[in-house]
Amino acid sequence: MKKAVIYCRVSTEEQKKYGFSIKTQIQACQEFAIHEGYFIAQTYIEEGKSAKDLNRTEVQKMIKYCDNAKNGINAIIVWRIDRLSRFNVDYHGVIRPMLLRHGILLLSATEINANTIEGDYMRNMMMCNAEYELSLIRYRTKENMKTIAQSGRMPCKAPIGYLNIKKNSNTGKINEIIIDEKNAPYIKRAFELYATGMYSYKNLGEELFKEGFRHPKTGEKYPARKLEHILHNKFYIGKFDWAGIEYEGTHTPIIDTKLFYRVQDMFKSIDKNKKHDVEFAYTGLIKCVDCGCYYTAEFKRGKNKKGHYIYYHCSNSKNRHKKLKSYREEFFDNTFANVLNTICLGRKQIERLKILAKDYLKEFNSYEKNTRAEITKQINVLSDRIKKNYIAILENKIPAGISKEEAVLMNKEWQEEKDKLLIKLDNTNLSSKFIYNKIDELLKFSEMLPELFLKATTEEKKLIVTTLTKSIQFDGKNLTIELKDTFKALQNIKNNYQTSLRNHNLRTHSNANITTKNGTLKVPNLNGAGDGVRTHEYRNHNPRP
Repeated sequence: MKKAVIYCRVSTEEQKKYGFSIKTQIQACQEFAIHEGYFIAQTYIEEGKSAKDLNRTEVQKMIKYCDNAKNGINAIIVWRIDRLSRFNVDYHGVIRPMLLRHGILLLSATEINANTIEGDYMRNMMMCNAEYELSLIRYRTKENMKTIAQSGRMPCKAPIGYLNIKKNSNTGKINEIIIDEKNAPYIKRAFELYATGMYSYKNLGEELFKEGFRHPKTGEKYPARKLEHILHNKFYIGKFDWAGIEYEGTHTPIIDTKLFYRVQDMFKSIDKNKKHDVEFAYTGLIKCVDCGCYYTAEFKRGKNKKGHYIYYHCSNSKNRHKKLKSYREEFFDNTFANVLNTICLGRKQIERLKILAKDYLKEFNSYEKNTRAEITKQINVLSDRIKKNYIAILENKIPAGISKEEAVLMNKEWQEEKDKLLIKLDNTNLSSKFIYNKIDELLKFSEMLPELFLKATTEEKKLIVTTLTKSIQFDGKNLTIELKDTFKALQNIKNNYQTSLRNHNLRTHSNANITTKNGTLKVPNLNGAGDGVRTHEYRNHNPRP
């Protein structure tokens, strides 16, 4: 008796739309086999599989089985030819050569099976039609998804923190994206924690796991690489990318744009070559002047193997150093303590500044109005650029000399610039009372800084240093620290106050003992006036190795 195998396949979409069920296909193929006098040796079934290629488990098993001459297969029976593949290259490059090698017939239970030149021609035409149909389906799907994206809905599954639900509308059921009340707070928490600068992706996953955040499928700790994706994903601020174009989503943002861009700015300053578990105060903060890598830390035993001390050395990720020197943590502690003293204000200074702040805020409103007008003008220019470029991309009218990829990238850059300007505009809309309260908080923070730092834990030290500094560089001798603008201003305030106090003392105390050393004027504290004058070096020399 002649031997045959049956192969049945249905994609999820086909079964849903046309009812091409596996049961229907098997029944038709079995009836055809009995009518033609074939014994069914094997039946191969694949559900929910597209025919975009031959990378399917069952079809590979079938090809291997039929290609073995010992099995003596005379025919492959399918419901329709396109069940095997919708690509001519698969049919003519893989399946047909195997059929010709072993004299196997490809038979369809519902189509023409004539073993003639005309029959072969018809099979080739059916394969061409199948490939055309697949291309048409892909094109329509792509256009439909683009239409969905233009309406502000991402046409795929939303990221963790959101849920996809079906909602009835005038045009049928649509996919709506809503906030997942269970996981959304953890997403916000992830951004807030990472923005402190105290967490690597690994540490962040561990901390969130302690707080109850679990991978929705495995129940395990959320993987570091997926947390990295979350922290880069604009979907959480109400935007999404589709086919290289950024759209404004209709879904509710989980975090605000300020927090998102604060995290993005941090990525630019993190050493991508070396991630640190945050066990030490200054890892990932101090950059080596010679090679640009960050300093890392480790415990070392002291003399006579008594006690453990923390030493820092360059991570040497770029292998620039032949020999590494280590430096005690106390050296960096002392330097940062000196820096804090330069921005620490006394109670009298703080009270005086609060009075000056009130006077300043009266003039601030006029300046704020002009600033808002200028920022709004820049935003309008960018909005116009983005709109025109977006239309040019959609209508394929991109100017000559600019590729579509370049045009898409320009739009992304302009959109980011616009987002940051919107944040800046929002910051200018603060009331004078709010600003005064913030100044008051900042001044109190300044007064308490030295005390806070001396009593701080490792994590608190790291938080204080990251809050105060833009960059820290070390060349093996000098530690160069650049403060953030707010704290530079506090430093200037203290310097000006001390200069004013010094001049006052010079005028009222002609018998003051004034000395100079290395070009620095030193004035003793007279009659308890102010805090006296102190000099502080940012560049500490001869650190203890």
